Amino acid sequence: MKEIIRSVFFFLIVFFSINAQENSDIPSLKGKYALQFRITENFTLSSFQGAIFSGKYCFTDYSSIRLGVSVSSSTFDDEASQNSLNSQNNVSIITDSNGEETAYNYGFSLQYIYNLKATEDILFFTGFGPFFNLRNSEKEIINSRTPTAYTNNSNSSRTQKTTSIGVEALCGIEWFVKSNISISAEYGIGFSYNHTKSDETRFENDTNTSVTLSSNATRTSYLVNASNINFGVSFYF
Repeated sequence: MKEIIRSVFFFLIVFFSINAQENSDIPSLKGKYALQFRITENFTLSSFQGAIFSGKYCFTDYSSIRLGVSVSSSTFDDEASQNSLNSQNNVSIITDSNGEETAYNYGFSLQYIYNLKATEDILFFTGFGPFFNLRNSEKEIINSRTPTAYTNNSNSSRTQKTTSIGVEALCGIEWFVKSNISISAEYGIGFSYNHTKSDETRFENDTNTSVTLSSNATRTSYLVNASNINFGVSFYF
């Protein structure tokens, strides 16, 4: 279904390009700034391309630069309790687990946009540029057992860092409903290099022994992804 939508969208872009007129009623964009927002399913506005800020500056009527900045954080708390029966001594053993995880995400994208053709109020544009994303997460879990005769406590902590860097190419159409307001639709394809490093430490303690375990791992991947169609609105000033 996504491929059909992309094909129809590409056909419309080609159609507008072939039927372009030299005398465009689109206002002059040179020296203007724009703030961009994404149009969601319920026609409400949200962040464009997942960024807390997305805007562009127009150098000329045909070229502009677009910047998106993303910052987010999250915290999760997990609590669990498990009751098991020791069949040998007929003793109920309770295992409590408490975990906390925090994550931080930072990213930016920078794209050069070029307007190829124009009808009376519609632009066809294409663009490309780099993007960068960084995610840091820390997780700690504490497990304990009661009664004390069956004590087997363990603590574990894990840190993970994922770095993504790549480039993206896009194309789309922009329809000026007013001189300072436009509605756009675009999609693109991106290539990214991703590197993940994980470090984990685990401490186990029972009535007889205590053991500390540590491990680390790295993972590298290369991805080529086609993005979903992104509908947005821009306000020029």
